Amino acid sequence: MNNRKKIHVLLHLSAGSVLVLVSILTGYIKGFSLYWRPVQSAILVAGLVIILIGFMTQTGAVARTSANLCLFILSISIILSLCEGFFRLVGFDFAREEEAWRETPPYYRLPIVPTGEVFFRRPGPEKWTGHVLNTRLQQLHVLPNPYGDEPLIRVQYDKLGFRNEDDLSDWEVAVAGDSFTELGYLPYDQLFTTILGKTMNVRVLNLGTSYTGPLTQLSYVQDYGVSPSTKHAIIVFFEGNDLDDLGREYAALARFRETGEREYREFKKQTSMLRALFRLRYTLMPQKTADAWVNAYFKSAHGDIPISLDYTPPGKAQIPAERMHQLEYFLHRYAAFTQGRGIKAWLAYMPCKLRVVHGQIEFSEGAPEELRKWGPTDLPQVISALSDRYGVEFIDLTPALVEETESSRELVFNSIYETHLNSRGSLVVAKEMARHLSAQDSLSPNNRAAADAVNRAAER
Repeated sequence: MNNRKKIHVLLHLSAGSVLVLVSILTGYIKGFSLYWRPVQSAILVAGLVIILIGFMTQTGAVARTSANLCLFILSISIILSLCEGFFRLVGFDFAREEEAWRETPPYYRLPIVPTGEVFFRRPGPEKWTGHVLNTRLQQLHVLPNPYGDEPLIRVQYDKLGFRNEDDLSDWEVAVAGDSFTELGYLPYDQLFTTILGKTMNVRVLNLGTSYTGPLTQLSYVQDYGVSPSTKHAIIVFFEGNDLDDLGREYAALARFRETGEREYREFKKQTSMLRALFRLRYTLMPQKTADAWVNAYFKSAHGDIPISLDYTPPGKAQIPAERMHQLEYFLHRYAAFTQGRGIKAWLAYMPCKLRVVHGQIEFSEGAPEELRKWGPTDLPQVISALSDRYGVEFIDLTPALVEETESSRELVFNSIYETHLNSRGSLVVAKEMARHLSAQDSLSPNNRAAADAVNRAAER
């Protein structure tokens, strides 16, 4: 083999090996192989073909073209490798995790401050002014934005990262929950915890935080929910995802008790230029239209309203035995803690939008089959029976929200993308909670007046 042939083979072998190596390495990039598998396979095939061509006899223009292709591949590889090394060396952050986190309204931020054994809360104190829903949909590139006329609001979080006034140091009622309790897009005076307090003339602590489940919320009650005047604790159970959250939190708790190790949520620099290039697919995704989120139409008093539906809560038959055990663990711990401190424990059942509007909607053409086939399940009865077993008072918010929806023919949830309570729904929840709590003689010296106020509000 002459020198020219040796160089020809070495050139093709080097270029082809680079492509084969790239194909192999991309399989280790999280999320890459799932979405880019066809590209990964094409790179692998191209690399093998280039290696094969190197061992084939070529002359003239064909040889020059293949050699130039190999030189191009090797040049690009060298340039990319040098750039990759440079950005890693200087520590350039392509992800900007912390900056992106702060640009997001607090309601949509993942809690990052460790609390309890394995749980998290929001940092505080913080004040944020802006358009919560509008900003979020802009970040998701949804056009046209259905919340373009959303009013400007100012949300405030106390020193522990909850939506309370700074001077609240003592309270009669503590309410913990997830995003349905935080309601980070509503003004403070429209939160059902605020309305509940005003209606009953008592002080109410809001311990609501998005991205949390029952065990986190119980931890909030234990660590932050008890004051000298506290007589009632309420945990709001959301049927849409609290069962999944419970499983995740229970597993984290079990790992901690077995190993002593817990998760920490820290901002990490992403210094890889190649990883950033691979993730360009998310940045360059075409903008979604608001219609992309629509899978049903609500029959309102003013005509059909396009809405988003997501959760399909299971019935008892679909709940794994392991999850039922975890539910009992949660309720047992909740009851034991509150009974030991002379506090009345409540569990408020928050239905998802689909349960409330069921029978009052028409599905869109592209609605998933699971939404079309779903019918109201017995999950409220399951949770109620378990609550009774452990002496936890149960409030099913479903009937009040359904009755308001049917009688007013107005939504009690936000319409598109955002599926939580609107101001009307928050008011309904406050009245229903007040109706139950007003029957408790121990709540307030003005309990009779509060009960009368609740009854008058319910009649209006």
